[in-house]
Amino acid sequence: VKIEEQSTRILKADETEQSRNPIDAERFLQTQLDVIRSRSVAMAVARDQHLFGNTQFLKAMRAPLTLKPSNILTPRQAQEEQVLAILHDNMSVSLPPDSRIATISFRSPDPRLAARIADSFAESYIRTDLQRRYDASAYARQFIAGQLADAKQQLERSERAAIDYSSSQRL
Repeated sequence: VKIEEQSTRILKADETEQSRNPIDAERFLQTQLDVIRSRSVAMAVARDQHLFGNTQFLKAMRAPLTLKPSNILTPRQAQEEQVLAILHDNMSVSLPPDSRIATISFRSPDPRLAARIADSFAESYIRTDLQRRYDASAYARQFIAGQLADAKQQLERSERAAIDYSSSQRL
C-alpha cells in the first residue's frame, strides 16, 4: 500500500514549513501504520471477509471453536473478540525507511487465506484513508461556504452603507 502524505489545505496560507519537517513526516507515516493495525480496520476486514461466526476461518487458523464462558461478554462478543485477536496477532505491516510503500502480511497455514486477508487489510485501509480525505474536503467545503456567506453579508452591509451615504450626501 502506498502511503500518501498529502493533507488537505483549506487556504494557501495553511502551508507552513512545519508541514515539511522530517519529524512530522515520520510521525505521519507511523500514524498511518497504526491505522492499518487498528481495531477499526480489523473490524472492517472481519466484516468484509465474513469472519464473524465463520468456523472455517477458525479451523483454518487452528483456533479453538469453543471458548470459555465469560461473565462479561456474550458468546457472540467473545467469538468476535477471538476473530479480532487472530487478525491482530497474525497481521504485520512494515515500511522500509527509504520508501512509502507499506507491506502488509498475514500469517496463516492456508496461503490463499493469508493473501485474501492481507489484501482485505490493504483495501480497508484505503477505504479508511479515502473516507478521511472525503471528510476533510467536506469540512473544507463547509468552511469555505461559511467564509463566502460572511463575505457576502459584509458586502451587502457595505453596499447599503454606500447607498445610505450617497443618499445623505445627495450624490
